[in-house]
Amino acid sequence: MGWGRFIARRDRTDKEYRYAYRYHEPYIAIGMSEGESRATVDEGARLMLTTAFTQERKYKEPPHIEIVRFTRVDGTAALGVMEYCLPYFVKYRRMATMCLTLFKHRANPRSEAFQKVITQLLGKYLTAKEANPVLLKMTNDFFEALIKMAEKLAQQYLT
Repeated sequence: MGWGRFIARRDRTDKEYRYAYRYHEPYIAIGMSEGESRATVDEGARLMLTTAFTQERKYKEPPHIEIVRFTRVDGTAALGVMEYCLPYFVKYRRMATMCLTLFKHRANPRSEAFQKVITQLLGKYLTAKEANPVLLKMTNDFFEALIKMAEKLAQQYLT
């Protein structure tokens, strides 16, 4: 679960026969190993009237294949999926709380502002895969203080 950016070039042309570029910034993707938490992803997809998918992801280092169950939604629907799935999360509960806090005011913030907020919160820009273990190691008091700080920074930079 986390944030990302995807920019794709479609092989169709507009009226002037130029390539049409489509920019898409999904900010939350719920992805867990299929065996680990199939019910969580399926329940979120069902509640938001979307479909969950299974996909093999190949990683170069270390070379292995991971089977992942995920659902993809755009706009504020992703926040709805996370709110509905929150009771089912165990491993990703803190990441979900962090994402819900950061995206409370705006569905698609500017990526520069978002990177600035993450850098101020965690000391450096981390991907979701890197940030989740950091969040899990925090004490409850420290995590609550981090969420309060995230609310202030979201209000300041992401509105």
